[in-house]
Amino acid sequence: MSSEWTSTKQVSRRMTITTVVVAVVLMATTGFLATTLYNQSQTLASNAVVTRDIINANARTVGQVQREILRLSVLIASGEQDPATLELHRSFVGQRIDEATLDHQLSTLGSDELLARTRELDAVWHATVQPLVVRIIEDPTSVDPALRAEALLALDDLEHEFNDVSTMGEQNRKDQATEANGATVRSLDASRRVVFSIVVLLLGFLVFIVVALAAFRRTARHQDAAAERLAELNVELRTLSHVASATDNMVVITDAQGFVEWVNDAFVRTTGYAFDEVKGLRPGWVLQGPGSDRAVIDELRRHLIAGEGHICQLLNYTKSGVEYWVELEVQPVRDNDGNLTNFIAIETDITQRRQAEEQLVRAKNAAESLANEQASFLASMSHEIRTPLNS
Repeated sequence: MSSEWTSTKQVSRRMTITTVVVAVVLMATTGFLATTLYNQSQTLASNAVVTRDIINANARTVGQVQREILRLSVLIASGEQDPATLELHRSFVGQRIDEATLDHQLSTLGSDELLARTRELDAVWHATVQPLVVRIIEDPTSVDPALRAEALLALDDLEHEFNDVSTMGEQNRKDQATEANGATVRSLDASRRVVFSIVVLLLGFLVFIVVALAAFRRTARHQDAAAERLAELNVELRTLSHVASATDNMVVITDAQGFVEWVNDAFVRTTGYAFDEVKGLRPGWVLQGPGSDRAVIDELRRHLIAGEGHICQLLNYTKSGVEYWVELEVQPVRDNDGNLTNFIAIETDITQRRQAEEQLVRAKNAAESLANEQASFLASMSHEIRTPLNS
């Protein structure tokens, strides 16, 4: 029964440890998945910002610079005579170039290098191209053909430079959009894997709950059965305790090492030792004395060490030093697994029987001695009588 109860406790302990381990693993996995989802949401948010900036970028600004440069070039090439018209289109070109150099154009151009390039072109406009255009505007009716050709060539180079900037800006936006879309796709794939992992985790958790409930129910049934068996054994033990207490034979229960755990009232009455005086001691320490047969004691000890039962007769001593003989029967107690748990010793007081046997031996010896003496006397008398008769 002790083994069954221990086994049940071990199963419960293993179930508890398993539950704690699974709970920790589930918590760690849930934390990991939550962190992954958070990172994916941050990535999607960043990609959304990139996409929004690309969408909101004013890509027309650089194109408008090119358009205004081309319009101004057409007017100068056509020989426009009106200074006001030329001045208006010159101001349009300058305004658009200045707008192309503003910080917010970074979202349009997609790189610091291109923004720096627009500012370099702005410096070229103000330092080189615009002065040529201003000279033409100042006297459009008598413009030197060489000056006109130089201005048109400078405007054409400037327009090509802005065209290259516009082309590279468009490519940058496409690359950023492609990268953002790729990151979004990867985030979505990762999110799908996380969702799949969560589903698998939930299914695993459900399976664990089902298995755990089944195991708990089985353990509970084992515990109920063990508790019921324990109650039955308690009843049996109480009955046996009453029987052992009421018997005239001395009963001693020790642990597997031979130390006293319980004695009955007959032991107390016969030996004079109270239970508290012998509890935790070996019986031989208080009961054996100088007259006890060492050979019998050694033989008893050998059987006890081997976990075997043994029957012997031994001379013991009471607390007050009175000798008494017992017939000692010691039997081992084992659990269901065969492990030694206790020894039960039943001591029967055979002092009177031993005394009667000794008296019988003495009477027999006396009778045999008397018979021998009588035979010797008769033999002697027969010899004494025969001798005179023979004479």
